[in-house]
Amino acid sequence: MIYLGKLLQNDDLTIFFSVNDVVADVDKDELNDNSDLLNDIDFTLNTWQTLTEQGLVAFDPYFVAYTIYDCTHGKEEIIRQTTNSKPMRADVGHYWAPFKVDPKLFRVGRHIIKWEYKRYFDSELEASASMFDITRPAAYSGEFCNTSYSTVKQFRSAEIERKC
Repeated sequence: MIYLGKLLQNDDLTIFFSVNDVVADVDKDELNDNSDLLNDIDFTLNTWQTLTEQGLVAFDPYFVAYTIYDCTHGKEEIIRQTTNSKPMRADVGHYWAPFKVDPKLFRVGRHIIKWEYKRYFDSELEASASMFDITRPAAYSGEFCNTSYSTVKQFRSAEIERKC
């Protein structure tokens, strides 16, 4: 949940970059075969194998930035402080938007984060967008209030009657 006043973490507004590619484990040395001949003293053979398979491979793009749009009034307004902001890198291919959802800049309602990125230097600029909501939970309403407790000692009703 994204609420007003929250400092975003690396699992709040994220983007993951991956490409379907060949994953290869190269030059695996087989020390044993079914008959255990490779570890026998009389044999000094080593066999090498390469395994390849298709899968997703994470990559770090050449360029990545984000911009946040406020959609609370029915139209998309850019929040100027987030124009082309640089995200933080959490891991290979995992980026997140590190900012505080300041009540002075953000309103309660629907927002859009637009990611722009280039995989290589000469690649075309690509974009990806996702929506998120900013809420104001009940816990937020008293978060900044000062609480004061009474210093007057309270008595049980039996003690009050006895003192009267």
